[in-house]
Amino acid sequence: MKIKINPIFPGMLLISSSVVMAAETTKPETEVLLLRKQLEQLKAGYIRQAKAINMLEGRLRQLEGGKRPRTVAKRKRPLPKKQQPSPKSAVAHTQKPTPAKTNVKEQKLVKKAPRTTSVNALLNEEHTLFGNRFTFEVGTTYSRFSRAQINLSGFLALDAIFLGRIDVSEIKSDVVTVNMTGRYGITDRIQIDFNAPFLYRNSNFFKGNVGGASAGSATADVSVGPELGDVNLGVFYQVVPENAAWPDIVWNIRVKAPTGTNPYGIGTKKLDNGLTVPESLPSGNGVWALSSGFSFVKTVDPAILFANLNVFHNFVTDFNNIGGNTPTPGTIDLGNAYQFGFGMAFALNERLSMNFSYTQRFTETARQKAQGEMWQSITGSDANIATLNVGASFALSQQLTLVTNVGIGLTTDAPDVQLGFKLPYQF
Repeated sequence: MKIKINPIFPGMLLISSSVVMAAETTKPETEVLLLRKQLEQLKAGYIRQAKAINMLEGRLRQLEGGKRPRTVAKRKRPLPKKQQPSPKSAVAHTQKPTPAKTNVKEQKLVKKAPRTTSVNALLNEEHTLFGNRFTFEVGTTYSRFSRAQINLSGFLALDAIFLGRIDVSEIKSDVVTVNMTGRYGITDRIQIDFNAPFLYRNSNFFKGNVGGASAGSATADVSVGPELGDVNLGVFYQVVPENAAWPDIVWNIRVKAPTGTNPYGIGTKKLDNGLTVPESLPSGNGVWALSSGFSFVKTVDPAILFANLNVFHNFVTDFNNIGGNTPTPGTIDLGNAYQFGFGMAFALNERLSMNFSYTQRFTETARQKAQGEMWQSITGSDANIATLNVGASFALSQQLTLVTNVGIGLTTDAPDVQLGFKLPYQF
């Protein structure tokens, strides 16, 4: 260091200007390096936190209903005044940090309409909602059937006048079914359920004769129940979760056991009014049955579309009596059935939802074979059942929902009307 005596003020010393400049520049450069290091550490920590928030929020949205997670906005936080970099350091760090890569699964998620408690209860009936929770349901369904038949015995004169005998017969049936159903989600993609129905049936038989010597009419009622019907067990597996390209696809398989009273071997009796009626009424079909199919759900904001396709197989079964009053051992083959349906549901508010659906079922002709004889088709056993359904669901609480449905028969084989009430309670 060079020290000189000031010629003007001898008491003061002069220090070289180069040394002063070096001292002044050394401290700022050290502070810039320190600030730059702290800034890089803060940026790295912020990026790690943003990635963790995106991953957690995406997982939460999937569990809550498959909604697409919202990416956390990466805003630049203003630095404290004492950490503001110098112009040279600001130019050196104008390059933005590389944003976190979006998860591929998040790109495939579909934006869904919010599903309320009432909509979930409805979809649990038409489809399946998975989750590790137990649901117990009590339901009541009332069905009204009527079938009329006219038998003509005679001939037509002058193309307008019928000469002979006209027999008019009609059967009206009222069926009340109380269903006890339990559902439990084993995993987030497998669910099982068990259903036990109890039936009360009343049938009114009417027969009238017009134009004959024995003109008149006769009527009688036959009732049974309440009596246990055919219990069944079902398993559901989610094949494809709903995403932007595919609907939610669930495969189901169900086994039905013949726990109810079968209709084979029931005798008939003749009343005093001349009408012949069965001694009792069945509460089941008497054979083991297996069904399988697929159900589909697709969210189209603000509605939810659903559809199903199922096949029913009845196993061939031997019975000790298929002849009624005359005991006749034989075999029964009820044939198969095929069913499809589709509908739409939408929420009116947080607690109320509406739904509309259509179902149709085709049943093959049944056959019977007495022991030692050939197969014979049972006339009139085939059926075409089409029903239009209108329903509503109202959430009474977070756990309890009231589900109602009105079905209108569109074919002669379908019930004239169906009215159902269900109360599923989710634990």
